[in-house]
Amino acid sequence: MIAVTGARGFVGRSFIRAFHQEFRIRGLGRSRRPAGLPTSVQWQAADLYSLLDAENALKGCDIALYLVHSMLPSARLMQGSFEDTDLILADN
Repeated sequence: MIAVTGARGFVGRSFIRAFHQEFRIRGLGRSRRPAGLPTSVQWQAADLYSLLDAENALKGCDIALYLVHSMLPSARLMQGSFEDTDLILADN
């Protein structure tokens, strides 16, 4: 199983479209399942700022692709730069 973080974004959606027939994929995002997502793709809403959410979302996955880019930081991290925010998410 491949976990794709940022699955609602441009790169994540492109990856899923290209590989959903070859691999089992679980899309991860902050909100509900996006319209048009192939039915073969699992969807998991997760807050990647939460270590518990991240761990639960990745259970059973062999590979995780980090395709998140924070266009707007979380209100909890407004003091951090985009680079800081991305680093925290990737670290989780």
